[in-house]
Amino acid sequence: MELLKTLIRGNKKGAVRIDAKVKYEIFGTFDDPSFFKENNVFRVDQGRIFFDLVGLQDPWNFAVSERFKKNLEENNITGWNCYPIIIENTDLKYFGFQITGRAGIISDYDEDGDRIYGSIKVEQETWDGSDIFCIGDTAITVITNKLYELLVSSKITNIEFDDLDKY
Repeated sequence: MELLKTLIRGNKKGAVRIDAKVKYEIFGTFDDPSFFKENNVFRVDQGRIFFDLVGLQDPWNFAVSERFKKNLEENNITGWNCYPIIIENTDLKYFGFQITGRAGIISDYDEDGDRIYGSIKVEQETWDGSDIFCIGDTAITVITNKLYELLVSSKITNIEFDDLDKY
């Protein structure tokens, strides 16, 4: 089994974060971005520097630059979808990012039913084979070595990685 990494939105100093012009339920948009496809106008809410990955003002959703998107397309990366968004007061092209890849989760639980830190693993039998995917009912974004190497070699900005075994 290949060693999998997690992709985490970076927090670079001065990084732009955007906010939808229309209020939304943050938990409902993670699995179904149809709201953002219909309400795709955003405003800069924080920061001044546009990196390749731009976070929304919620913990789950983010947008990617045209360069980021093109890298994924040209390298046949699977498990994702994009939709165009408009960020007011800029001509830069960004896309809302949806992770479509999925896998089940294996985890140990304590007596209260909470997941034990460091015990999360991908249930290989249910993994759809995507290069980027979420596991179980979590927003943990997992990537393959192929995607990890592409993002590092392409110098995609405002992303961080961690080992899955830390979750």
